[in-house]
Amino acid sequence: MFYCFLVGMFFALCQWDGHPLDSLMSKALLNFQFHMIPFLWHSRFFHYFELDLPSLRKNIHADFRDRIVRRTYNPVTYFHKQRHVSWKDLYIVGRGENKVLCWRNRKINTWCLSPCLTLFKF
Repeated sequence: MFYCFLVGMFFALCQWDGHPLDSLMSKALLNFQFHMIPFLWHSRFFHYFELDLPSLRKNIHADFRDRIVRRTYNPVTYFHKQRHVSWKDLYIVGRGENKVLCWRNRKINTWCLSPCLTLFKF
């Protein structure tokens, strides 16, 4: 429970309107291990996790924005889709082996984080 609170506060601070992250904090997010969030929660998904990915993306320094939060339309990522999430809003947060998939929940305005199926390291 405490870990969920810490991750929630981390994302709340990163997506706070009017307070963009500086280049040093954005650079630190490049190597943040986003892929560990679902595993440390002892679940494959975060259910009912409030997150505003477009706002988070907007607050990241422009030089690092596309490498940290980006939309994806890659068909390989859809193999990991669960029934309760939407097809149209899919983001990848992180890069390389540290990335995680963010699916929008269909019923309420929350996001589910799941491990990213990685075939290649890039």
